Amino acid sequence: MRMIEPTAAVPILDARLLEAGPEARARFVTQLVEACRGTGCFQLLHPPLPSGLSREALQAARDFFALPLEEKLALDIAHSQHFRGYSRMSNGRDWREQLHLGREEPPGGLDSEPTYLRLQGPNPWPRDERWRRVFLTYLHAVEAVGHQLLEALAQGLGLTGNPFAEELAKEPYLVMKLIHYLPQPGAEAPPRSGVASHCDFSWLTLLLQDELGGLQVRSSSGEWVDVEPRPDALVVNLGELMQMATRGVFQATPHRVTNRSHEKARTSIPVFLCPNLRSRVTPLPVPHEWAAPPCVDPAHVHRVVPLERMPRAEHPLAPFVFGEAEWKRKGRGIWCAECCA
Repeated sequence: MRMIEPTAAVPILDARLLEAGPEARARFVTQLVEACRGTGCFQLLHPPLPSGLSREALQAARDFFALPLEEKLALDIAHSQHFRGYSRMSNGRDWREQLHLGREEPPGGLDSEPTYLRLQGPNPWPRDERWRRVFLTYLHAVEAVGHQLLEALAQGLGLTGNPFAEELAKEPYLVMKLIHYLPQPGAEAPPRSGVASHCDFSWLTLLLQDELGGLQVRSSSGEWVDVEPRPDALVVNLGELMQMATRGVFQATPHRVTNRSHEKARTSIPVFLCPNLRSRVTPLPVPHEWAAPPCVDPAHVHRVVPLERMPRAEHPLAPFVFGEAEWKRKGRGIWCAECCA
C-alpha cells in the first residue's frame, strides 16, 4: 500500500493507513508533515466517505447549476444575512457561478451577541429536498475527514493531546462551495481565469474536483503545477490560519483554476474547515528547528494576511478571535489585504 509518490510536486497520501495500525499511521503522519512543510497540498486517496457519496454530490451540484437562472437567483446570496446562497462572478479574476452553504444553524448575531455570529445561520435551499440531504451529508462526512487530518497533524507536531479537537476546531465554522467554472467564452476570445491565484483563510480546505482538471498549485520551488483529477480523491491544501499558527513552518498553498474547456463546465466542491467563530487562534508550539525562511510571492496572490505581516519565529502570532477576522473578511468585504487596502 503506497502512501506517497516521492517525486510528485503534489504528494499522494493514502487515508487507509490512518487505520492500518500504529506503524502505518506513523508513516502517514511523517509524510503528512513533509507535505505540509513543502507545497502545503496533497491528494488524499481513499478518504473514509460513504460509498458513492462523492459522485452523488458532484452530480447534485451539476443538477443545481442546470436549473433555470431565475430559480438560482431565488437563492441569491444578497438575500442572506449569513453569507449563504448563489452568486455569479464574471470579471478579470473569476469566471464562475457558485452556491455557498454551511452548517444548518439558527441565526446568530442577535441581541447582545457579537456581530460576527451573523456568519452562522440557515442555508437557502432549492425546492427539491434531495439537495439538502445530499449536501449536508457530504459536508459533515468531509468534516470528519478533516478532523482526522488535524489529529494526525497534531501528532506530527508532537502536541500534547489534540488541541484542534479540544479547542481550535471544536464545532468548527464550515463553509462549502459548489462551484461551476464556466466554459471558455469562444475560440477567438482571450482565455478567462476561473479563479485567480489566492490562498484560503482556513485550517484546511478539502476539495472534490471532477474529471476536467484545471486546478494548479504553486510548488515550493515557485512553479505552477497541475493537480490531476483522481477518482474519489480529495485535494487537501493548507490555509492562512495554519501558516499563521505555525509561524510559517506550514505554508498556505497558493492555487488557481482555469477551465480549459470551451464546451464543458468544470464542477468542484471545496469544504473549508475553520475554527469555531468564538475561538481564539493561538500559536502552535512547533519545533524551533523547523523554522522556515519567509516565503516570497513572485507575482500577486490574493491573501487576507499579507506575507510581510505573517508571523515568523521572531514575530509570533498575536492571538485573535477567529470570528472577528472572518467578519472583517466577509462582512466588511476585505478579502485581500492588498486589493482592499
